[in-house]
Amino acid sequence: MDSPVDSPYEPPYESLVEAPGDSPANFPPAGLAPSMDGNITWQDGTAFAAFIIRRRGHLGWTQEELAERSGVSVRTIRNIETGRVGSPRRSSLAMLLAVLDRKDIRPTGPGPGSSSAQAVREHDVEALVHALRTRRLVVVTGPGGVGKSRIALEAACRAAPPPDHRAVVDLGHLPPEDSPAARPFREVVDEVGRRLPGPAYGTRPELLVLDNAEHLPVTVTRLSARLLNECPRLSVVVTTRRRLAVGGAWTWEVQPLPADGPGNAAEFFVDRVREVCPGLSLDPGGPDVRALCRMLDGIPRYLEFAAERLRSLPLAALVADEAAAAGLTGTDLSLLPHQRGVLPSVRWSLDLLSPAQRALLHDMVRLPSRFTLHDVRHATAHGTVAPQAQLLDTLGRLVDCSLVQVVREGDHYQYGLMSTVRSALAPERRPVPAR
Repeated sequence: MDSPVDSPYEPPYESLVEAPGDSPANFPPAGLAPSMDGNITWQDGTAFAAFIIRRRGHLGWTQEELAERSGVSVRTIRNIETGRVGSPRRSSLAMLLAVLDRKDIRPTGPGPGSSSAQAVREHDVEALVHALRTRRLVVVTGPGGVGKSRIALEAACRAAPPPDHRAVVDLGHLPPEDSPAARPFREVVDEVGRRLPGPAYGTRPELLVLDNAEHLPVTVTRLSARLLNECPRLSVVVTTRRRLAVGGAWTWEVQPLPADGPGNAAEFFVDRVREVCPGLSLDPGGPDVRALCRMLDGIPRYLEFAAERLRSLPLAALVADEAAAAGLTGTDLSLLPHQRGVLPSVRWSLDLLSPAQRALLHDMVRLPSRFTLHDVRHATAHGTVAPQAQLLDTLGRLVDCSLVQVVREGDHYQYGLMSTVRSALAPERRPVPAR
């Protein structure tokens, strides 16, 4: 197995133990020895990550709740728990221990009146946890940046298989399977196998998360089928922007944050602004806040980018310039390159399309924010996607790729394109053919 220090993959999670308050599972690992740079070593970092997961689970706290209580960012907590940060800073550890190692803390659950975005995401997490009790293959899909990985990882923690039998493999760094640099299937299988728990962690995983898999649909389909066939006790969770057509898979679609109601996009955005720019006070009901949330489609990661940008630019400047909003980028280097900005994220999805799918998407850019199948047929009347059977199939595949949204009201269907998708397509938009 490769050294975890050099590995882009996350080490497997420790189990989430519902232990009594005086159980060793609820005490931090002993001997957190600092390295020369003042951080703790990788081995101790792994032990501390396991402690955080166990203790947080015992207390019934989400990552967001732990962040609020400790002052450590949600991103840092997530990176420690998943192993992306192998040597956490002692300052972060001290802040986390200050709340996790208190003996007067008792388990709590989310309050019934919670209006945070996490209250909305709680529905997603609980749905996955419930599915994992009866399904061996769970697919989590949705647009880029909507929170699929966060939700899947939280559900994996709560599903709590036996100790050391959980693993996460990030596939996002692999090249698309239809590119010249694509890896042979055998190499992908071997690489995933190397990242599964070995003797140091346990001999057989019972829950495997394959993260960021949209560019490897055939590979992941074959890999999942093989793993489930060879490991009867294994369950697999796949996060992907593109739905996998796998027999027996249970699919859950993560939606953007709502415009109104509890846990809406504006509340999420204002909460993130308070984290990165505490001196700035914004009203979640303000017109500029709500306008920016619409421009960014209620996508949590995009709203986090916007919150960071408010450290240097006023909100009005972002709202006044749609191109500026679409051009937002983040500073988190733990993200994959295509996840570090709004346009790179959308273009990653667009680059996975076939020519026919991309052509139809261009035709639909001219349609209003909500449109019907009749409108799609009219938009393609000039023959971009001529046969009706091909048109319907192509539209369905764009829905499966999370690039076209569907609003279902009984047997009445409406469709829509997100503002960020329209912005990404605008520079390459083709002229309308003359009638």
